[in-house]
Amino acid sequence: MAVKNKFQAFLDERPELKQKLKPPKIGDLVEGEVVEKMKNGILVEIPGFIFGFVPKEELEREMPKVGEKLCLVLKKFFPKRGMALFSAKEAKERLFWEDLAKRMSAQEKLKLKPVDFNRGGLLFEISGMSAFLPWYYLSKEHLPSFEDLNSEKLQNILKGLMDKELEVKIVKINQAQKSIILSEK
Repeated sequence: MAVKNKFQAFLDERPELKQKLKPPKIGDLVEGEVVEKMKNGILVEIPGFIFGFVPKEELEREMPKVGEKLCLVLKKFFPKRGMALFSAKEAKERLFWEDLAKRMSAQEKLKLKPVDFNRGGLLFEISGMSAFLPWYYLSKEHLPSFEDLNSEKLQNILKGLMDKELEVKIVKINQAQKSIILSEK
């Protein structure tokens, strides 16, 4: 009992070490190293904790190399086998949305070119995801006045912005709906 208390006290004094020794839980984001390539996926190791499998369908790209490190989400744990199931796609998506949230709170400006437009505004792409800039969030430089604005004039303005790189910021995100709203203002 005294040894456990001394060890616990040792860990309490070193929170970074205590965090590293904490086993991952279902849904946790972890870093794994590829230890073997298989026909239907890869075998990964979460150093010091567990081995697991990432199915081929859960990989974003071609098979990674042995020794390569990947961000993964722990999906299932099979204690009798001492193995786990991981998702690389879910990890990539989670990191994407976390990055967007950081950029939004920092009000970071992004330089993007529209990929399309509709009657409501401009459409952009950020890392393969669609983003929308409503026309009423255009800067005064691109939409000087609402006076005498009709549908035809608005469509001409939006069409004229198609070849231009715009400086925008993220003003709203909704991960559940996969929605990203941008503004020039």
